Amino acid sequence: MKAILKYLLTIWLTVLCVSVKAQQKDSLPVGNVSGITFDSTHNYVLKNASITIYNIRNELLAYGLSNAEGAFSLPKLPLGQNFKLVISYLGYATWTKTLRLDTENPISDLHYVNLLPENTALSEIVVTAPPPVRMNGDTLEFNAGAFTLDKNAVAEELLIRLPGVVVWSDGAITVNGKTVSRVLVDGKPFFGNEAAIATQNIPKNAIEKIQVYQKTRKEEQVNPHDSIPEINIQLKDDMHEGHFGELSAGYGSRKTYEGSMNINFFSPRNQWGLFSIANNVNKTAGGITDLLLNSAFKSLKGDIDNQPDFGKGGLNQSLGAGVFYHHDFKHDGRGPAYLPAEIGADYFLKRDKNNHLTDISSLTSLGPDSAILQKSNVTVKDNQINQQLDIHQIELLAKKNVELAIKPSLAYTTYDNVTSSHASSFSTKTGLQSMSSVESESHARNTHLAVNARYSHDLDNNTSLSMAYSIDYNRDESNRYSKSIFTSFAKASDNQHVERKSLNTKSDVRHRMDAAWGNIAPLLFGRGNFLSTVHIDVENALEYSSQVADNSALDNDTAAKNFIHDPYLTYRSRYRVVNENPAIKFSRTFERTRADKYTKSLSVFLNLQEQIYLQQNTSSHTFQQFNRNYQRFVPSVSLSYVNEQISRFSNSYHLAFKRSFEYATVDMLYPIVDSTNFYYLTEGNPDLAPAETKELNFRYSHNSNRIEYGLVVTAITTDNFFAGSSYINENGTTITKNINLDGRRSIELRGEVQKPLKLKNGDQLQFVEELSFIRSHSPNYLVRNDEQQDVMNVSYASQLKNKISIYFIHLDKLAINLSQNASYYLSRQRGLNDARISSYEYNTSLSGGYTPTKRFTISSNVTSNMVVSSAAEQVIFTIWNLSAAYRLLPGNNLELKFSALDLLGQNRSINNYGNNYVLTQESHNVLKQYFMLTLTYFPRKFGR
Repeated sequence: MKAILKYLLTIWLTVLCVSVKAQQKDSLPVGNVSGITFDSTHNYVLKNASITIYNIRNELLAYGLSNAEGAFSLPKLPLGQNFKLVISYLGYATWTKTLRLDTENPISDLHYVNLLPENTALSEIVVTAPPPVRMNGDTLEFNAGAFTLDKNAVAEELLIRLPGVVVWSDGAITVNGKTVSRVLVDGKPFFGNEAAIATQNIPKNAIEKIQVYQKTRKEEQVNPHDSIPEINIQLKDDMHEGHFGELSAGYGSRKTYEGSMNINFFSPRNQWGLFSIANNVNKTAGGITDLLLNSAFKSLKGDIDNQPDFGKGGLNQSLGAGVFYHHDFKHDGRGPAYLPAEIGADYFLKRDKNNHLTDISSLTSLGPDSAILQKSNVTVKDNQINQQLDIHQIELLAKKNVELAIKPSLAYTTYDNVTSSHASSFSTKTGLQSMSSVESESHARNTHLAVNARYSHDLDNNTSLSMAYSIDYNRDESNRYSKSIFTSFAKASDNQHVERKSLNTKSDVRHRMDAAWGNIAPLLFGRGNFLSTVHIDVENALEYSSQVADNSALDNDTAAKNFIHDPYLTYRSRYRVVNENPAIKFSRTFERTRADKYTKSLSVFLNLQEQIYLQQNTSSHTFQQFNRNYQRFVPSVSLSYVNEQISRFSNSYHLAFKRSFEYATVDMLYPIVDSTNFYYLTEGNPDLAPAETKELNFRYSHNSNRIEYGLVVTAITTDNFFAGSSYINENGTTITKNINLDGRRSIELRGEVQKPLKLKNGDQLQFVEELSFIRSHSPNYLVRNDEQQDVMNVSYASQLKNKISIYFIHLDKLAINLSQNASYYLSRQRGLNDARISSYEYNTSLSGGYTPTKRFTISSNVTSNMVVSSAAEQVIFTIWNLSAAYRLLPGNNLELKFSALDLLGQNRSINNYGNNYVLTQESHNVLKQYFMLTLTYFPRKFGR
């Protein structure tokens, strides 16, 4: 804990020093220009007039908009130089004035600035240059041409210079404290929904303007006035088609290699791309989106994040290829009526090979003088081939009041696996208890099909109908051969030697149907009364799942010298569940609004919901057959208050309560137990009752362009929860049966603070802290072999996680990210003689990218790690990566990079996790030090 406090104090002091320094810079003598834009002809003020200041070289110094009263103020202007003030408003002639501020007269109040309608204005005061910012209806537009940047700058470098816009170190974009939901290009997604694909590839010189507007999604909001910002990048007229991408190849020491290719083409109608990847340095791609994000032409963070995953266990080889295609049938408003507006798909094929060595140390604490330590080492060789086809959402109907859409996907995966494991169990009282070894080889395949469809219709009577249907189909087939040996040093009769062949097939189909009839209050109560203003929805959610398992096991009969069926592990079963939830929902929003000033709203939400839950299992084992029917009332209620001060800040408060139930599964009631799981066995309990959970949740958030912070508090109590009643025998084997116990409680606190500082010349400093704390109270039973009696135990577990990061950007020259992660786990037992287990993990990371010239970049990241656990010895290691890259050709399209990875040769992969009185530490083999030379070409052309 002292170490945590030391690291937190260090970073807090760093933030304080930087903040003070920034404030000192801001305290230097500066000037201010203010006034009120006015139309004297019609005697009213002009809000959202564009105010711009240029220096004598016609370079942009400051800009803004007049407020609802027509007032404007541009602070922090340099003293001792002449500059030009330009004011423009749609339908009015542009107004200009030359000003000079100095130490004697640092403030210039122009009072009323009278703008003349265009038809009465004098020609000599007309200026044709468009302003850097203007309001176009409800859309805020930034003119890209007003900002002077490097010729190879990208959209991201333009965004960080816009007032109120913050590009965070994790890629998220906020506008005045609100997270941007989407970044579009010419009104459409650009190769998917990740903003960085557009902002880090589209050149600034191809952009006409950046549009910021509010998008209301009423189906996602309790308060219909809630809105979220979107950004649209509008390209210049001759820039609506082009291509971009990356071709990269590298080879290094220890026979390391990496290569990737993506080439993407776009036009008003089409977007398509080709992709491939091959490496053995832990750069795995989940799909086409990952490849696009990792191959950006230019990022403010430089090469900080595009590094191999040194924390990934095992030695991994990845090989993949894919294609992306999207077509717009009606981009110009025309097209056959029978065709959907758009259609598209992406397909990705990849093969991952993994050679994984894992050492596991598990400590089971039975009291201050008694514990069981189990150690195992596992060697796994995997070969996995996956094919994934995703059809982009197809809008079959997209009219004003009617929407019909469908989205299918298909995946097929094959697995080949060879595993060798050796384990032992040691008691602090009796010594070595047992040893085991398992050698296995398996072949498996999985087929996954998913289809999602939705329909909505706004009816003429102001009600709405909506329906959604989804089907999810999974089929798993596996063929496994294994040799398992168990040796007991306490009881020779427990020794086992099993040679087994097994064939398992499982098919799982899940259907879900949601239907809702919304806003029916006026139909029930008429109009013009209070009841008609209550929003009432009638809904029903129906889920049906069917899981069919067909398992066959053959054991080697050494006497008969052949394999014979194991009658217990050979069986066929079908498990079906019906889960229906009819509900009636009431909501009401009370609102006070003052135009362009504030909106205050109070929303009340009540959900009266019934749950009907049916279970049926049929099996060739008669003891597994059962039918269970449940009906429970599962209401929820919430209260929300939002105070939004327009263009200043927004505070929101949300309090919610809900009740839910969890139902026992087949494996909890009537499990099939494989005795070759030597150290962990289960017993069934057919008397299990549903577990009832009550949850109270409070959320608070503050959003502004100065700071964002929030707090979430969740309190949960569970009665009849599924607790473990465990027995540890003389071999160290834990045999667990689920039982119902009352008294499980937990409270979770999560907080987050984000503070952006925009300094001079576009520099940015960001501070982010994420904190979570969980405290739980979990009763359970444990039977210790040496006492042969039940011990009622209560586990008091505390888990603390804290992440602090500081991110600094100096234009396109320097990016630095300093972060500290700390996690702490402590579990105290009441009943096991106050036994205690704990683990601590800390890592401090410093990453940076420096570009001293427009072509040369140096990147480095250093991560120091410390792991302390009751289950193993303390581990300390540091990972240092370094790279240097040089760009060639006029457009910086060719890059030569040298990388030195894990320079200190200390890389480790350690994982800790705990559960009540058991603490486990895993250690994995990892990628080690290597050096690599990489050549990358960025083919790119925007415009015809």
